[in-house]
Amino acid sequence: DGTARAESLIGVLSASGLDAAITSGFTRTVDTAAPAAAHFGAESLVVGVSDGMSSHLEQTAAAVRAFGADATVLVVGHSNTIPALIGALGGPELPDLDESEYDLLYFMDLNGDEPVMRKIY
Repeated sequence: DGTARAESLIGVLSASGLDAAITSGFTRTVDTAAPAAAHFGAESLVVGVSDGMSSHLEQTAAAVRAFGADATVLVVGHSNTIPALIGALGGPELPDLDESEYDLLYFMDLNGDEPVMRKIY
């Protein structure tokens, strides 16, 4: 099922393309981003968690911003990191995700004065 979900990201991103994929170092996140990154020839970046959650969030948010306003960046994270990253990027405060929910996508547009976020199931 995870492989099929990872492959489906290619279709989800088809209109915008993909410039970069950012993951934690865990196999599941890397494997989720890999098909779309390969399809679009996107840069892949691993932001480890060995320095703790705060450092991981700061580094991931900085990496998203570093790709620039016109870049499409896929971030594959975890039930407790995605809501925190949304907050770190200026989005709303969200509770941790249910660990059994694998098909949830958030889209954030960071180009305006305030981030615009959409939640897609």
